[in-house]
Amino acid sequence: MADSKLLSLLLGWSLALLISALLVSAGQRWPEPLAVVPWKVWALVLIPPLLMGAWIASRWDRVPAAAAGRSGDGDEGQSCNSSHVQD
Repeated sequence: MADSKLLSLLLGWSLALLISALLVSAGQRWPEPLAVVPWKVWALVLIPPLLMGAWIASRWDRVPAAAAGRSGDGDEGQSCNSSHVQD
């Protein structure tokens, strides 16, 4: 499980570095500033958070009941590694 999380983290960082390198390359190729077009600015500002929100909302029902705090057995505060003896 830890290996898959590490792999996912490395993949995310690699993708971010690739995008950064592509932006640097584009900046060297087109050094003159781009014209500010309001609808493009709003699209760049709003679309990524909306897509992230949609992705989170689509996975929201997959949260386990225990993680969401709805276990219902009343033992939410106790650990299975507790040192006290139960009768």
